Amino acid sequence: MKNYITACLLLLSTILHAQMDWGVGEYALYSTSKSGMHQLTGSELMAKGILNAGDSLSRLVLWNQTDGALSSTNSMSASTVSLVSLKIIDADGLLDVDSKVLFYVNTPFEIELLDSTYSYQAHPYSEREYFIVSATLSHLYDNTMSSFLHQGMSATREINESAQIWVYDTAVVNLVSTGRRWFGDLYDFTTLRTYTLPFVPKTGVSLEIEVSAVARASTSNTSLSIVGAGSVVFPAVGTSSVSHYVTEKTLKSSLFQTSASAQVSLSFDKAGNAGAAMWLDKLIVNYRTSNQYQYNDQAQKRFQNFSRGAGNVSLIKVPYTDSQPLVFEVTNKEGITEISSVNTAGVVSWESSEDLQREYVLCAIGDAYLPKFERTSELNQMPYYNGIANLIIAPDSLMFQANRLASIHENSGLQTKAISLENIYAIINCGTPDIAAIRRFIFDLKSMYAPDLRYLTLFGDASFDYKDKLPNRSNLVPTFESYGSFSLYSSYITDDYFGYLDEGEGVNWFAEDLDLGIGRIPVKTILESTEMVDKIDRYLFAQNRLGPWRSKAILVADDADHAWEKEFAVVQDALAKRLDTTRPELSLIKIYADAYQQEAKPGSQRYPTAREKLFREVDDGALLVSYIGHGGEVGWATERILQLEDIQNWTNSINMPVFTTITCEFTRFDDPNRVSAGEQLLLNPIGGAIALFSTTRSVFATNSTYDINRLLNQQMMSLESPRLGDVIRTTKNNNISGDKIKFSLIGDPAIPLARPQLAVVMDSINGQLWTEFNDTLNALSWVHVHGYISETVNPGLINDFNGNVWLNFYDKSQPQSTQVNDGSGTSFNFTTQTNAIFRGIASVKNGSFELTFRVPLDINLSVGSPKVSSYASDASRDAWGGDASLLIGGIYDGIVTDNEGPEVRLFINDTLFKSGSISGPNPIAIGKLSDESGINAVGLGIGHNINLTLDGESISANDFYLSDLDDFTSGTLAYPFYDVAVGKHLLELRAWDVLNQWGYDSLSFIVLDHNEPILNHLFAYPNPFTTEVRFNLNHNQQSETGILSLDIVNNQGQTIWSWSEQLTLQASETSLPVFKISDIPSGKLTTGFYYARATWKRNEDGKSTSIQEKLIFIR
Repeated sequence: MKNYITACLLLLSTILHAQMDWGVGEYALYSTSKSGMHQLTGSELMAKGILNAGDSLSRLVLWNQTDGALSSTNSMSASTVSLVSLKIIDADGLLDVDSKVLFYVNTPFEIELLDSTYSYQAHPYSEREYFIVSATLSHLYDNTMSSFLHQGMSATREINESAQIWVYDTAVVNLVSTGRRWFGDLYDFTTLRTYTLPFVPKTGVSLEIEVSAVARASTSNTSLSIVGAGSVVFPAVGTSSVSHYVTEKTLKSSLFQTSASAQVSLSFDKAGNAGAAMWLDKLIVNYRTSNQYQYNDQAQKRFQNFSRGAGNVSLIKVPYTDSQPLVFEVTNKEGITEISSVNTAGVVSWESSEDLQREYVLCAIGDAYLPKFERTSELNQMPYYNGIANLIIAPDSLMFQANRLASIHENSGLQTKAISLENIYAIINCGTPDIAAIRRFIFDLKSMYAPDLRYLTLFGDASFDYKDKLPNRSNLVPTFESYGSFSLYSSYITDDYFGYLDEGEGVNWFAEDLDLGIGRIPVKTILESTEMVDKIDRYLFAQNRLGPWRSKAILVADDADHAWEKEFAVVQDALAKRLDTTRPELSLIKIYADAYQQEAKPGSQRYPTAREKLFREVDDGALLVSYIGHGGEVGWATERILQLEDIQNWTNSINMPVFTTITCEFTRFDDPNRVSAGEQLLLNPIGGAIALFSTTRSVFATNSTYDINRLLNQQMMSLESPRLGDVIRTTKNNNISGDKIKFSLIGDPAIPLARPQLAVVMDSINGQLWTEFNDTLNALSWVHVHGYISETVNPGLINDFNGNVWLNFYDKSQPQSTQVNDGSGTSFNFTTQTNAIFRGIASVKNGSFELTFRVPLDINLSVGSPKVSSYASDASRDAWGGDASLLIGGIYDGIVTDNEGPEVRLFINDTLFKSGSISGPNPIAIGKLSDESGINAVGLGIGHNINLTLDGESISANDFYLSDLDDFTSGTLAYPFYDVAVGKHLLELRAWDVLNQWGYDSLSFIVLDHNEPILNHLFAYPNPFTTEVRFNLNHNQQSETGILSLDIVNNQGQTIWSWSEQLTLQASETSLPVFKISDIPSGKLTTGFYYARATWKRNEDGKSTSIQEKLIFIR
């Protein structure tokens, strides 16, 4: 009996609701690996709470999906879930310990009788067939197995033999760790193997044997043989980088049976090639046996009528020796029938009409297989998901956090529900794993209950290990793995499979459009899932989430190891030009590796300056990061611009970019033996990326592949209020690249990009309307800017906006060029516009702001267009703006009265630092600068940079200077150093005002010897904090006496709270006092970053050291 899937679900819910002792939707799930008659005993039904003793067995119902692997073609009438016919064996029909229920269940793989032989089709996702067992309040369904007695024509022949099939198809190894094909026995040192059939074949007839295998050999003369029958030769494997790992052959041959042997032998001839190897794919044997009934724990013998056509009848005779077997016709798997048979002197016989090819199974009551109990669970009805726009699919183990993520989106106005994968399998496929069940569920859901469904989050990691053959289950929410499994170039994985939801659509990736924006969060554990939901929550709702980082894009390009690879920078720069035109609000940071100095290292080359630039920019935060170039699962570029271990150390916990990567398999999420660099970018709980549009397999550098990068970034900038799922869906629907299925969104597709939604409008400059200002700004001229915050759709002043605006006033574009470090090809010329004439903050009051600054003398004096980038935020909203309509150049010819250089003060970590004091290996250089004309940070004048010099090595720190709020005359430099060597160091700071007059300061500091650590780790929790924070200090000073102090310092270097005590440290970890907001005089803090610094001074020798930890305060 076929049932439309939704009807099946509603029937199930009715059934389960009526179960005497169960809540709505509960059921028991069982599985089997065998095809044939199975049984449930009375004790089992009672033990699992399905029925109670004395209950009518007519209330028992079983559901099973009778097909093999589900079709990937969408259809409103595709379901083959059916009610299973039951043979009740009980005297009074009431449940007791002696009751038995017999029923037929097929294996998940398909075995079909064709004429007189069988065909076999493997199931790629499961080796076990699952079925649902439940109970009704009363006898609602007539599922009692019917009995049939042949009446009519008499038999004109006897059948005393039967056709059998034996399949040996074991999944032991996935050769390249890709694709859905697994292989079995290895023939290398062992080159001959013998296999035993479950029943002895008849003599005088042939076994029809089909063998499929793959081999790897450098020569083309290795071969597979069926001993006593045919053979086939394997070609040699290719030698190119894109060649398949193995070659494949199928051998079909007949083996004539001369003796009563149940064995088949296979041989692999290595032809003298010691390194050759063969792996068995499958061995299929069709053979004839006598009709003798016998129990076999491997298989139940099949019987056939070998139809001659309508009007003919055969008598099938089956001898037996022990218990009399019952006869069941299994021709129609959805309607199993018991056959009335005649039992005479140890022979069971029955007549079979030959109007069609009929198939039978015999089974004594005690020989029926016992299925495996899997679990009890509960179904949600499909109407529960009515009207949703966002669906989250997670395994049962991660549903708590999946529901928490759903609540986050619900609270932000996006209708969202989470469902367990196991629930989907139960609803659609009666529990049998099959990725087509996921697609069919989504198809039915969108077709009938959620027409506005737009986003799908796959909340769990995936693996090529569909059948859980490897330890530590990793395939939590499966992806589509290609059938091709012999090369990382030709194989692929894609979650797009779940997003083609029109009637009749299949798996034509290039002819059909995606209907959903799909993303994957590849978490494996409860801890990872918790950290990821925390991370998403911070990105969306943390009080200190707003900041200028939301208006910055970082564009990274690999260098040119070969001449053609110059296009990495060319393509990336074309994107930069497009973004600069369409989104002038963006501040573009270009990191083209070949534009930096290459350094030779043992075995390879490096770009340390480019690496440091990337790390500092990511740590500062960015809206977007885009990379084009070579890469792999462990990082970017052969020069290791970015490596897996770098990502693990990133701590940009709120200001997290969306990454796009045009590189090879950077985010290959289906390898259970490795966490790829792309996955780690997302899974880093305290930094990295909020999401990635990234590659999961090797891709080729083609124009259409590069176009994916353009489309992704363009859609993020052009779509109105884009969610990441909208970006990936529209990009794929507008791209023709053959590699587009190898790109996935790794992250939550329902997340809206952290792009400002309001506009910063510059309405006047130097007293004139901005749009009417025709003068040319000069070096040393004064600039007074006025502006306001506006809506974008309906422009106009937002008079309740009160916050700050950050203004970056950049000089004209400056020419740059790649250096052809590897000597291949020619240089590429491009421009950057990052030389800041002014970088400062102004207050926004009632939607308006103004600020003043003086143009440095060191600008490029030629006339051209500066770029004005602005960002503003209040407590909950932000805005951005960009303009390139002004002109700047030449020198101001007025009178200049400032003849003194800037005041320069230098500190380490905070403004209380005294020269000669101690620091850790990662000190922050803090410079306090002031001058009546302002500080020069433009970076174009020779020798006029803001320079930090550490032990004689000079560093330009222009980009780390920011003018103070509403005061262009003063500002702060905050430059972090990393991994400073142990010992004493001299740090110098030289700065210039806009008239090129300089000021200077210096200090010394000591980094303690790591071989004598005093303080190892300062642990702060909770962090971020809202009212108080606790501290634990790990050290090696047990039993030592000294002074221990704790200071809380703001990001201006000012100490806001202190504690100190003389004590003797006991254990290796010491609890420090709790810092409470109420402990400070004002009783409140400004949202943002703070530092906790613990200092220890030992009494015995006066040695001291300190350690600090970043704190995040949120309201």
